[in-house]
Amino acid sequence: MNNVMKFLPGFFLIVLVVSSIVYLTSCGKNDGDKTVKIKCVTCMHGGQCINDSCQCPAGYEGVSCQTATSDKIIGVWVVNEKGSISFATSYNLYITRDTLGGSSIIFDHFNNYFENNVKATIVGDSIFIPEQTLNNKRIIGRGKAFYKDQIGEYGTIEMAYKVTDMATLIVNDFGYDTPSTTNVSVWNR
Repeated sequence: MNNVMKFLPGFFLIVLVVSSIVYLTSCGKNDGDKTVKIKCVTCMHGGQCINDSCQCPAGYEGVSCQTATSDKIIGVWVVNEKGSISFATSYNLYITRDTLGGSSIIFDHFNNYFENNVKATIVGDSIFIPEQTLNNKRIIGRGKAFYKDQIGEYGTIEMAYKVTDMATLIVNDFGYDTPSTTNVSVWNR
């Protein structure tokens, strides 16, 4: 019994220190009219605890930065589009996560043509295709994803982009240079 009493003050000190650290590094999460404490020490993917909440780096979201923004649009999409010089068509497009992670994504079978992967970035609900050249064609674009609450993920994407043939300089515009047209590419799940 004497040996236990020797370690008891040290045990209480450790519990006090750990409890203080958890309390001082906790974050607040608004839950209706009340603030519920969460542990900021759980901020993931480089998130920082600032002003009692996890501030997530670009490409991550959630209470503890646990969700890659790209996770919401990964999968198969049915594309319906008509370009300025191409006929209306429908095809499947595959969106996968780039090895860079976070907000970097890859379109496979983009424009119902490209064998190589077209790279893009998602920031919130916006999607950006930086200018890139594949198969002697230059691609650039931007779009917006629309969230469907009932399925818990994005259900529609509207992309405006253009493809320029570098040999002939002929441009196939899908609402990029002419945003007032109906040529915007529409993708659905």
